[in-house]
Amino acid sequence: MFIAIDIGATNIRVSSYGSLKSTKYNKKIVLPATDNQPYELAVQNISKVIKGLSGKDGIEGIAISMSGVIDPKRKIIKRTAAYPDWNGHKLSEDLGMLFSCKNAIEGDAVCAGLGEKFTGKGKDFNSIGFVIVGSGVGAVRIRQYHDKTLVYPTEFGHIPIVADGEKCNCGQRGCIQAYASGLAMKALYNEKAEHVQNKEIWVVMSQHLTQALMSFLHMDYVETFIFGGGIAINQEAFVDRLLKNIKAMLMERFPKQIPKLQTSIFLDDAGSIGSLMLLRDDLHIINMNYR
Repeated sequence: MFIAIDIGATNIRVSSYGSLKSTKYNKKIVLPATDNQPYELAVQNISKVIKGLSGKDGIEGIAISMSGVIDPKRKIIKRTAAYPDWNGHKLSEDLGMLFSCKNAIEGDAVCAGLGEKFTGKGKDFNSIGFVIVGSGVGAVRIRQYHDKTLVYPTEFGHIPIVADGEKCNCGQRGCIQAYASGLAMKALYNEKAEHVQNKEIWVVMSQHLTQALMSFLHMDYVETFIFGGGIAINQEAFVDRLLKNIKAMLMERFPKQIPKLQTSIFLDDAGSIGSLMLLRDDLHIINMNYR
């Protein structure tokens, strides 16, 4: 049995899988996130859930997908806004020691992107851009190079698109996250994203997001953009608006085809499914930020 743990700002999802190639969990337990939960208490709580899921079965591996800045090579949580007391800790190693099993940890965008690349809508493409549009905005570029899987995490949500614009929680002004995220909806319109009914708001948000996608595309081409996160998945016209904007903004001498735009098939389980890829030796995954 394998355990996948997806740690976000709102929930901690702990799921059990029968194999590393599974795309459907056996069981899942969702814990509400607690602001500034002490690290030692979190390890205890997550361990109890893992024991409950595994029963008498042995655990072969634990993989973690987590929001924040993660060093996957040293397995360190470098910085996470949602759980500041966890900074500097090695959660996957600590759980791996408790259960005597293989372990790995990566950022949530990377994990979700890997899941799509190998078991979802990205498996027929050599290069993909996976973009999360939810409470925040994040992205990763994944490229296959012979037998190597090259992963390029980005600070996509913090690409400035408006000079001296809205204040972002990263400290900059004018970031894409300050205009095209759940946090932005609350700050700009004082509404949760799921309650926004005004179509003009979504049109403007789409235009801002397209600006960042164009920067992404011109820096390094990908064959498809795959979108995850609550805002991307739950907006019926999300992809159509972006495609219309890209066609209008793309310069005439752009040398390649417009990337295919798609939404994730895994919904809330993208991070969990993708984290399992970290435990597979046959994929030769290399995070290019931590070689």
